[in-house]
Amino acid sequence: MDKLSEQAIELYLDELHSSYLAGDRFQLLAAMRFCARHEREMPKWVVDAFHSATVKWYSLQSKTLDEALGIAWPSGKALQAARKKRREQITVYNRVIELLDSGRGIDDSLLAEVGAKYRLSNDTVADYYYTVKRFFEPDSVAIAIDALLERYGPDEE
Repeated sequence: MDKLSEQAIELYLDELHSSYLAGDRFQLLAAMRFCARHEREMPKWVVDAFHSATVKWYSLQSKTLDEALGIAWPSGKALQAARKKRREQITVYNRVIELLDSGRGIDDSLLAEVGAKYRLSNDTVADYYYTVKRFFEPDSVAIAIDALLERYGPDEE
């Protein structure tokens, strides 16, 4: 299996750290997951942030660990809808890309065609497509690298 370059790893972890500092608390878990999956020592910011959260939890300053980590599921957000979106958005994105590659433009007829195939509204098709598209834009380096790095996990025996 190919090895990741140290530069790629550092770039990815730096992007996660920047997003974490900007308030995206889920990036702490992304960094922990990445380091665990690749059997890599966690950066100091990850260790410090996790330690700080668990101190809040152990000392009962926070009622739950997700509260201590700052990553509670948003109140009022439907879990089933989020699961469906996570499960289907790549498929929808890929179908839209196929149609775009065939020379079509994004319009109501394309959205309706894809929507009919997957039993989704035009608005939902557009939402799924643009959600995935944002992952591949240059200002979202960490997300794109995460998708590419999945194949570099520890060897399964």
